[in-house]
Amino acid sequence: MIRSLLVSALLFLGVGYGLGTLPANETLFRVINQGAAGLPASFWATLTNLGATSVAVALLVAVTPWSMRPLWLAALAALPTTLLVHGLKKAVAAPRPAAVLEPQQIVWFDLLPKSGAFPSGHTATAVILGGALLCGFAVRRKRVAAQQRTLPEARIWLIGAGFVLLVFAIALSRVAVGAHWPSDVIGGLGAGLFGLTVAAFLIRRFPEPSPQTTRFLLVGGLATAAYAPFDHAIYPSGAALVWVVALAAWVGAIRRFGGQ
Repeated sequence: MIRSLLVSALLFLGVGYGLGTLPANETLFRVINQGAAGLPASFWATLTNLGATSVAVALLVAVTPWSMRPLWLAALAALPTTLLVHGLKKAVAAPRPAAVLEPQQIVWFDLLPKSGAFPSGHTATAVILGGALLCGFAVRRKRVAAQQRTLPEARIWLIGAGFVLLVFAIALSRVAVGAHWPSDVIGGLGAGLFGLTVAAFLIRRFPEPSPQTTRFLLVGGLATAAYAPFDHAIYPSGAALVWVVALAAWVGAIRRFGGQ
């Protein structure tokens, strides 16, 4: 599994970087960005906000009453992913669509950054979020099986597909809001998979956080959740769900603390 994750990560990073050198990258951007205008701006802004680190952390804190594993996996993946994303942003120094195209050529919502295109940090965060939620679901499934109960196969596939679809929807939203080229989100998928590769390696050795680490993660997660609605990376037209997720994080953390 770890080898497959690493190969996939390198493949996505390579394809993303290669696409960024081709004229097809701009053509594909225009198709997606203009096609996305058929849906409300709030829809794409809400999706893209889920890729903000503060919102993703808050969402993972919200599910801690069921399992600490998703938050723990994300914590293990955070550092390698952050180093890779920001290292590549500086090394590649690719301009974003707003720095290349005229304003009237972009359908945009609320924010329009101009630098640090490759890879997409929001997309990398989305991959970690999806992987963490899948991990939490797997833990939950094992607990159900231990109680001599089973989940319907169709439900298992549906939930798994839902998490994967969420990741790709967040990735697509980065092009829809005009913040990234398609090459950037493909690279972001690779960066997120790289982080999951490192986390998968580490979690075999440290399957659960210590009680002290658990408290640290919960307190840090609560602080992040409180900051999320005021994060400068949040798109205002999609901020309603951010408040809901932040509140859910506080409820989840209180339940988790109460259950210890």
